[in-house]
Amino acid sequence: LAIAVDYNNLSVCYLNMNELEYAQTYLSQAVDLLKPLDQFAFISRIYGNYAESVLEAEVQKQYLDSAIAYAELSQDSYYLLGNLLNLADYFMEKEQWTQAETLVLQEIQLAQAYNERLNLIKARILRADLFFRQNKFDKANLLLDSVIQEADQQAQLINPLSDAYYLKSQVLRKRGADRQAFYWLDQHVQLTDSINAEKARQDIKNQS
Repeated sequence: LAIAVDYNNLSVCYLNMNELEYAQTYLSQAVDLLKPLDQFAFISRIYGNYAESVLEAEVQKQYLDSAIAYAELSQDSYYLLGNLLNLADYFMEKEQWTQAETLVLQEIQLAQAYNERLNLIKARILRADLFFRQNKFDKANLLLDSVIQEADQQAQLINPLSDAYYLKSQVLRKRGADRQAFYWLDQHVQLTDSINAEKARQDIKNQS
């Protein structure tokens, strides 16, 4: 089990470096060690990481299905978090709105139950995107206003906040509010630049 933990940690490092083949190698070794131990919750996490290590949408879905199946075997719904959202994103790309919405609402419910604010904000943004793609611009805009108000000035929510700014700019553009759309696009660009600058500082610090 300890070795599997180390393999998973190594895979995450390689994922962060976008070294996908190395990540997959360690994920595979971790799964081989965990299956005889019936570590269903941990295996669910591994398959979720596996989904992030592949580029093909259909293969990603297979890993997400496995992640969800093992989470259900573990009887711990916490391990559904994130995987439900990623699977919802898959169905959104397929324009299968009903399936996507069902999964997003499940993610929101679980995130509230476990008080996982990052997952909750991400799920609400994805739901706003779902409204946007179905041309429900008023609903998308109202939800984004709520998300932005909640996430503003929260350091741990800075990445999804940038996504919310961008999506709001697209919603406003579709509504014909070009000046407002440009304002939120500018906010997105500024925040993204700030995120990238901070990441660069951390990279330099880690290498020194």
